[in-house]
Amino acid sequence: VDYNFDFIDIKIQPDDILRIKISSKSLDVASLYNPSQNTVQSNTILSYQIEGFLVNSDGYINMPILQPIYLKGLTLNQATKKIQKLLEEEEVLKNATVDIKILNAYFTVLGEVNNPGRYSFLENNMDILQALGMAGDLTINGKRNDIRILSNKNDKIMINSVDLTSSKLLVSNNF
Repeated sequence: VDYNFDFIDIKIQPDDILRIKISSKSLDVASLYNPSQNTVQSNTILSYQIEGFLVNSDGYINMPILQPIYLKGLTLNQATKKIQKLLEEEEVLKNATVDIKILNAYFTVLGEVNNPGRYSFLENNMDILQALGMAGDLTINGKRNDIRILSNKNDKIMINSVDLTSSKLLVSNNF
């Protein structure tokens, strides 16, 4: 089994909910983009989702002061640079720092695990051991040498096999 597959940067898609945190020396203007700084709220994924920016079906988000911004198909890094550039070009904020996270990213674990189901995550990358750990690990009947990972790449379902008993997994470049 070849474990040297490449991580693919997540690309923003319609219905993604984005947390866009903007900071600047100009606190008054930056506070327009960070409503949670103005109110006391719990820091749960749900509260972040409520305040997040929804990517509409056409691939745009609506932010205060700016025109709708097309983000569909961009990586988080590309979207960050685009919003920073727009803030500067529109003379809204100079030297702003922009941090973007997808708030409704998830994966599903099925099969011989203790807690199968859908799991939300905020990390930019998730490895197989983290995913299995969140699902409560494999049961005693789980086949550790034949884990299947299904992923969507360019609108095609890709299937990779992973052997958790192989030391090659631990020394691969992308572990």
